[in-house]
Amino acid sequence: SKGDEFKGVLVIIPLDDDGFDEEKNLGFILNPNLNEEGNRVYYVALSRAMENLFINVPKLSDENKRKLEAIGFNVIDV
Repeated sequence: SKGDEFKGVLVIIPLDDDGFDEEKNLGFILNPNLNEEGNRVYYVALSRAMENLFINVPKLSDENKRKLEAIGFNVIDV
């Protein structure tokens, strides 16, 4: 969707073969490095949202929840 934008975007962070490593799987937000291909792919997905961005993760530690909230994310447990 090169150049496309949408009112709402949902990004789903899947489990890896080894489970879910928050530092690795959330690195594109908490420690962005656009030299890494995976981070660039997520950056493109995130940058398509015009109004609402939703990111679904399998689990989230209290520490990373606080980090995300500190940078402006509204974290909702479902």
